[in-house]
Amino acid sequence: MLCAQHALNSLLQGHYFTAPDLSAIAHSLDALEHTYDEDTRGGTSTNMDDTGFFSVQVLENALQVWGLSLVRWRSEAMRPYQDHPHTQLAFILNQSQHWYTLRRFGRVSPNPSLDADPGDGHWFNLNSSLPAPERIGSYIWACSCTKPKPKGTPSLP
Repeated sequence: MLCAQHALNSLLQGHYFTAPDLSAIAHSLDALEHTYDEDTRGGTSTNMDDTGFFSVQVLENALQVWGLSLVRWRSEAMRPYQDHPHTQLAFILNQSQHWYTLRRFGRVSPNPSLDADPGDGHWFNLNSSLPAPERIGSYIWACSCTKPKPKGTPSLP
């Protein structure tokens, strides 16, 4: 599977993370969790599984190396941007235990203010299950982010 590895590398646009890198992060998180809950010692990992799936905590810790963080889309911190998702640089999404990245390319303002960045550029779905990156329109993307989600629809972290 290794979709988390692909989602992170697609976000960063390079081969920065390997499966062993993410496994090491998962093991360190498991060890930390075991110090708080003795009942989980020796049990199965809650941060990775045999299919190559990694938890959101693994992705968050991996991005810290780059000074980046995952911010939940529906969080208070993102509320000012929820009517303007097209002004963001990227999203990592999870649908049915599959991680993938939606990323904007093109002209981007270094100022995250809504007034400074009109959201120009082109959005691409960099899903590893697709044969190639898929261009998506910012209007369609904005509409899909702001309306309520039917069951089974991908949700933003």
